[in-house]
Amino acid sequence: MFGRGKKRSDQALASGTTPLRATIDDVIAAKLPNQPVSAREAIGCADDVAQRYANDARLYLVLSDEVNTNGLAPNWQFHYMFPVMHAEGVFTVRTGAHSTTGRAELHVLLTPVPVPGSSEHLMVQTGGPYMSLLMEQKWQERVERIIALPTDFHDSSEAVLSMSSLGHDPFSGGTLRMKARTLPDRKSVWETVTPNGVVQTPFGPW
Repeated sequence: MFGRGKKRSDQALASGTTPLRATIDDVIAAKLPNQPVSAREAIGCADDVAQRYANDARLYLVLSDEVNTNGLAPNWQFHYMFPVMHAEGVFTVRTGAHSTTGRAELHVLLTPVPVPGSSEHLMVQTGGPYMSLLMEQKWQERVERIIALPTDFHDSSEAVLSMSSLGHDPFSGGTLRMKARTLPDRKSVWETVTPNGVVQTPFGPW
């Protein structure tokens, strides 16, 4: 099932119970039409793979910058946090001209935290137990701040209709850049920016 990726971790796929040591960069086939799809269609592929890496995978951001008037897009990014693996993941569904394989695909990019080669990683390697504990504390604080998005949500096609019903014309500039995130009050929203300001509509139940 795995395609032309640069790195693969069978250990991560098997358990997800230990910290990730190296970046995983892989492209696999997606069981989707090779054309624009909705966010709900795309996440079915992305979440299945994310949960195979670790069952504590936590979705916290959804992005696309080419959403059409039907709420469909040729590419969707799903950002995950993996608390136990100490990793961040970006799972990108690509179709059409965005695909590198000529068919619908999923690009998996899993990065350890701290990032190998970064200054923080160097401090952990050379700073002894105290620095390791400090980095662990920072990671746990970030984990606590991240509020997961619901996996049962209003699809992007519904969000576009909702934005239009509010009297906004989100497509005045052509295709739409949309994102889904959780607000500080724990409400999850679809969000876009129009000439008249930020427009939000529910992502999950309010």
